Amino acid sequence: MPGTPGPHARRTRSRCHRIRPLRTRLPLLVAATLVAVCAVLALITALSQRAFLMGALDDRVADAAAHGVAGAARDPARPADLAFLGTGGHPDGLLAARFDTGGAILSAAVVRGDDGPFPLTVAQRGALTGVPDDGSVHTRTVPGLGTYRLTALDASGIRVLAGLPQDDVRHTLAQLTRIEAAATGAVLLLAGGGCALAVRRQLRPSAGSPSPRPRSPGHRSPPAGPSRSPGSPCPTPTPARRPARSAPPSTA
Repeated sequence: MPGTPGPHARRTRSRCHRIRPLRTRLPLLVAATLVAVCAVLALITALSQRAFLMGALDDRVADAAAHGVAGAARDPARPADLAFLGTGGHPDGLLAARFDTGGAILSAAVVRGDDGPFPLTVAQRGALTGVPDDGSVHTRTVPGLGTYRLTALDASGIRVLAGLPQDDVRHTLAQLTRIEAAATGAVLLLAGGGCALAVRRQLRPSAGSPSPRPRSPGHRSPPAGPSRSPGSPCPTPTPARRPARSAPPSTA
């Protein structure tokens, strides 16, 4: 029937329909896999960096508490003395306090640059209560000073609390997260673009491959050759068909 595609055209069309979704799905699948892998790696890296930085900060807090106990032990008769904060060489933001056996804060101060220690307010002292003197590190939010990592020690009745701000760790983690996000995005763009280009080039239909042409409706097959009879050495010629003659018109 004129205008109706032949079986070869239908097969070619179905093959193209199968290739096109594959050329679209395969880059998407690879891109999704890359995104998942990069996200997992970024999460593991961020958690590892946070654990490392927090561990280093906790070590510094423990060293500051030990230094405070050693400084307070020079004058045990003054349980509220914080003279060791004025010796210099302390990091900015170092917080120290002295407390009694009941956990009540006797004195507390914070180091601010080279100006020496500044005493804490009543609200700031209230944030330091309840920290056990077993050397464990705790997180507290001190009003006006930010988030601190605190620890307390009790050495033969000399009780000292020390803490350092956590803002430096958060700032460092934020910078590392931004750098990792930018690097991960660049890697995903390059890898995804290269993969998509390679897949599309590999799955592109070949333009130079010969394909049989569909026969037109008016096409006639060539006449068959001479046939060979079963017992004859020579082929039997096929008689040619003559067109039928039309009957002459009858005369009245």
